[in-house]
Amino acid sequence: MNDQERAGSSRPGDLGAEVVAEIRAREFRDVEVRELDRGFACAPLGVTQEVWSDPPIDNRGVACWRVHVRTRALKGFDGSPFQLRALSSLISRSALSALVRDANEPRRLLLASSLHVNAGNREWASRLLGLVVRLQLSEAEQFGRASAFLETGIVADVPDVDSARRATLIDAGPVDVTESSQFTDANPSDVADIAETLAALQDVWNLHAVRTPRGVIARVPCPDAWSGDEDILIEIEAKSHNRLGLGLAVSLSVPGWADVSDALAFAEAEIASGCRNDLLGSWSVEGVILTHRSFFPVFIVTKAVVLHVATAAARRALWLDLGPGIVRRDGLGLDQPTRRRLRRFPSQ
Repeated sequence: MNDQERAGSSRPGDLGAEVVAEIRAREFRDVEVRELDRGFACAPLGVTQEVWSDPPIDNRGVACWRVHVRTRALKGFDGSPFQLRALSSLISRSALSALVRDANEPRRLLLASSLHVNAGNREWASRLLGLVVRLQLSEAEQFGRASAFLETGIVADVPDVDSARRATLIDAGPVDVTESSQFTDANPSDVADIAETLAALQDVWNLHAVRTPRGVIARVPCPDAWSGDEDILIEIEAKSHNRLGLGLAVSLSVPGWADVSDALAFAEAEIASGCRNDLLGSWSVEGVILTHRSFFPVFIVTKAVVLHVATAAARRALWLDLGPGIVRRDGLGLDQPTRRRLRRFPSQ
């Protein structure tokens, strides 16, 4: 039986299984794997990873499969203020993944990403998720070596990385997680040209969008019962990343007041069953502002990817904006307990 058959892609038309099989064949050729239902688990470099696809769902008449990538990063988490302060300085470092608590072992923190795959994005989805696999391996090691966690009770979820952290007591420096041949010498204006498709924010989603020299800024009205109307801010621009080079940076800032526990809760809400969002990027708190950030390197950015990025940003904003208790059939809308985690200052 070949890799594709073992990963489940022998079922005709099962795009989720096909993508999982391609990731397995491309990224884990020489790694021993353990079979999962609709996916696999492995431990390259001692770091436990899982890749799998959910069964297909109907999304407004289009069949799609949500593919997940999870990597163990940290353990010993108890949610104490001391630990939350330590996490706050590091939680936004991930380019395409968010930290979440393990549903079965809440003291364990995982790097999580998910992407809905359909016939329209199937080709680039496989390449993007392959990049996510490599990034999560690197970022799990970086988290494990971070000196911010010393004496907090949080340790690396990899025995050899944990030992190295205790021995060196230093922060890991930048890690080049891709072969240099995958990078291009693209000019920033090239990515800015691709960003022309960001008009989707205005034309498709009817949001107030303003062009900038290298991207777009859009505002989503966010009515608030206490402090009146505020805006969710979306910013998308071509810029450089300290590890991944040139690419497209996406941020979404939510009005109100939040802490790191809120960032964990919102990331977990996005991977919950029934949510139609793609979790690509990190939830963090900057000052007291809840923020979602992601970065797509230029070698993965095509016009189709940029259009998806813009649409996903708008979908996330609308998902946050819907009223308490609303859970729509299309996956937009937070349940009331999750929405309550976004606390706001009352008007003065």
